[in-house]
Amino acid sequence: MDLDKEWFFTLAFSGMRPGELVALKKSDLDFNKNTIRISKTLYSEKNNMKEYMPDTTKTNRSRIIDMDESIMKMLKQLVRSNDRHKMKYRTGIEDFHDEDFIFQRSNGYVFRK
Repeated sequence: MDLDKEWFFTLAFSGMRPGELVALKKSDLDFNKNTIRISKTLYSEKNNMKEYMPDTTKTNRSRIIDMDESIMKMLKQLVRSNDRHKMKYRTGIEDFHDEDFIFQRSNGYVFRK
């Protein structure tokens, strides 16, 4: 899945760090208020998608960022796409890491650049 556009615009218009971006989950987005809550970052010592640890942000504080409506619409489409894709794995035939990451690989694990 190519997430370059969503990755670029979200980083550019939010000021968040890449580790904070990949840690975003569906519950961190408020589409009614057009905000993103940043409360964590992801750390992977070996840069392995299956071996990651949630960590506090650099400032050890969560923050709410107001976002442009067009970017939130783009993220909403991504969430919907992720949800549709996840339903394919409900049969239990294939392994799917269900953590509701916004930027996720096809297997649900975190998408890192």
